[in-house]
Amino acid sequence: MNTKSLLLRLKGMQTRNIQISYNNRISQCRSAFKLILPMWLDLQTSIRMKLSSINNSLDAYQYLKNRLKSPVEEIWVVCLHSNNKVIRSRCIFRGSVNFCNYHARDIFRYTCLNNASKFILAHNHPSGESSPSCKDIEMTKKINQISKIIDIPLIDHIICTKKSYYSFADNGWI
Repeated sequence: MNTKSLLLRLKGMQTRNIQISYNNRISQCRSAFKLILPMWLDLQTSIRMKLSSINNSLDAYQYLKNRLKSPVEEIWVVCLHSNNKVIRSRCIFRGSVNFCNYHARDIFRYTCLNNASKFILAHNHPSGESSPSCKDIEMTKKINQISKIIDIPLIDHIICTKKSYYSFADNGWI
């Protein structure tokens, strides 16, 4: 017996109230699904990636390109074991079409909570242009400097687009 037919049996309830209750229930289920889906995808990714390692920028791009498809800029952190196996990855910040604000403390909080030995920083350029902006270079320098101080090395910062990527490590910035 479904929820709607059960509600119809209750005395004193009108059909209109039943429809509202039914719609509220659907809305609650949708909200719960929206909260659970990213965690489930993150768990599935972690399980899959524990079988492989990220050993270079191409591996990192292959791992990240399907996650960074958003029409707005997102900043992701990939936490790694000392043997370069993925512990966990997550979108830490979400911005607008051409800008994403970030806080270093949140990046390092995530790496510490996941016991990362090292990490990869990544973000997308929805425009399709993989070249770094001045802000991207500034961010990389700042995060790299902090990573050395707290001894959780930043091994790369990847800018992902649909067709290409830019690696700060491959280009001598890290």
